Amino acid sequence: TESSSYSASEKQKGYEEALSSYGLPVSGDLKIKLRSAEPHYVRDILLQYSKLTFDAVITTNDSIAVGAVKYANVRSLFIPEDIAIIGYNNSSLAVTCEPEITSIDGRSEQLCHDTILNLVNLLNQKSEIPELLSVPSQLTKRNTTNF
Repeated sequence: TESSSYSASEKQKGYEEALSSYGLPVSGDLKIKLRSAEPHYVRDILLQYSKLTFDAVITTNDSIAVGAVKYANVRSLFIPEDIAIIGYNNSSLAVTCEPEITSIDGRSEQLCHDTILNLVNLLNQKSEIPELLSVPSQLTKRNTTNF
């Protein structure tokens, strides 16, 4: 991750909860806080961690995932056979690199649509407004994963 935002913190929390739910350790060594999401910077930081053994990278945005692809290319790793990479946001960056990146789509357009609809209904007192608005994310599978 390259952010301390609420969104990035929640993504990291979900990652840690998923590991714990499968009885896997949450290793601080495998969590990297970056000062930039610029892909070349990400590549260089990952190269500094070459003593760590990992076969997957899960990022908080697609720009970091592009940096992970660049890292894999420098290390001559096959994607997804040697290393799987998952980005987040399903942005245009996910499809502008080779291989195209599997990415989690937070479905922000749907969330914004539903929020505005609820706000308009609230202002017009047309209907009950739900206390919680939930829009499930979707995994958009591409070529950086093989599941």
